[in-house]
Amino acid sequence: MPYVSQAEADWAAAEKVWEDMEAELDAKPPGGEAHGKAPGGVNGAAEPAQGTTGAAPARGRASTAAHPTLSYTDLLENPAAAVAMLDRSGYMLVTDVCTSAEAAYHLDAIAREHDSALRMEHRAAGAAAVPGAKGCSLLKRHGFAYMKSVQDCRTTIGKDRVAKVFAALLSTGGTSVSAEELVMSCDAIAWAVNGVTASRMGVAKELRENKHTKWLAEKQHGSTLRMHTDIVPGSKGFLYQQELRKAGFLPSSLQSCLNLMETTVSSPTFVCAEMSSNELSELQKRIGTGQGSKDLYSLTPSDVAEFKICERFRYVDVPAGALTLWKSELPHSNSRGDPRVYKNLPPGEPSRCGVMMCFGPRVLQTEEELLKKLEMAEKGWSHDHWPCHASGNGNNFRGLGSNHNKFKDSAAVALTDTQRRLLGCRKRDAEHQPLDARSNKRRSELDS
Repeated sequence: MPYVSQAEADWAAAEKVWEDMEAELDAKPPGGEAHGKAPGGVNGAAEPAQGTTGAAPARGRASTAAHPTLSYTDLLENPAAAVAMLDRSGYMLVTDVCTSAEAAYHLDAIAREHDSALRMEHRAAGAAAVPGAKGCSLLKRHGFAYMKSVQDCRTTIGKDRVAKVFAALLSTGGTSVSAEELVMSCDAIAWAVNGVTASRMGVAKELRENKHTKWLAEKQHGSTLRMHTDIVPGSKGFLYQQELRKAGFLPSSLQSCLNLMETTVSSPTFVCAEMSSNELSELQKRIGTGQGSKDLYSLTPSDVAEFKICERFRYVDVPAGALTLWKSELPHSNSRGDPRVYKNLPPGEPSRCGVMMCFGPRVLQTEEELLKKLEMAEKGWSHDHWPCHASGNGNNFRGLGSNHNKFKDSAAVALTDTQRRLLGCRKRDAEHQPLDARSNKRRSELDS
């Protein structure tokens, strides 16, 4: 596997850049930034400082006690309790969405298919970087979101169970909706393997340009994905929330990740800043308008200081088979995992695998948006977070980017009837047929 050997070779160079950066910033810490760890330690537990010498720490085990948590059954029986948790903390865990055996089955299938595809791509291109992943642990290009193994997970656990979670939560707004009446976004895969660490060089550059904070960069262990929100006033996600409110659904855009591997505070995992709905509203006011239709807003060092992000920081460690749910306004990102743990483990083996699944009411999806989703899906281009886009802003699809021009588009994806229905087709239109985004079919024809 060429990318693994290259990553191993890059380790020493990345570590040297990181050490130089730390020495430089320690000499002159950024103003207004919390140093060290948050009061009481992250997730309430003391942890060794970055760079501590001595024996490497163990990977550890997940502990849901540190997070707002409901079981799958309890959430379906009392969705209002889940809404209350989301209002208090901005995120929550739903345990037992699938069994550990089911999670292991889907993890193995995704790992085998991913490894096979990746080796072919890399040998053809002679490149070292993981395509579509870079340093942020998200596989969002080149058809990875449509691998057969990923779609099998979405059309079984996703359709049968995750959709029911979203339906229960959306229905608390007053308008009832069933899982069968929802559509899905085929977003990225949360994916990390042992040995891919060169992203630290990119973080060092961001730190020197004052786009990141030293404390968060250390806690995220070199992830190039900064703490961010996925909704800003006036953006696509903001408009989607307005449409939910108008239609009588829970007026909150939710995102989720089905975790097929256990994650811990030392492993690659989801991280966030625990914040209440009122606090998130204040953050949205701070962000203000002016971002255009772009949803992602990366927090600045002054945002981090004003909203005490360091004190609110959480590693969200979860057992396999659990669902991580969060509000799109919540500052979140990921951790690449403690390098003292992972640089000594067998390179190339998965250290995180999660399938992003977001569901929304089919009634809010326009004909044009459906056709565009199908067109992009058949090209292997994954979606953004939104299962349906308000006011026609349905053009944010993750295809080829300038950083990935060495890789060609994946082969055309042959969607199954179930996959097409999850994207928004009604039963009579789910039978596979290529659809032109310029079609003049009316929504009523697709709905009948």
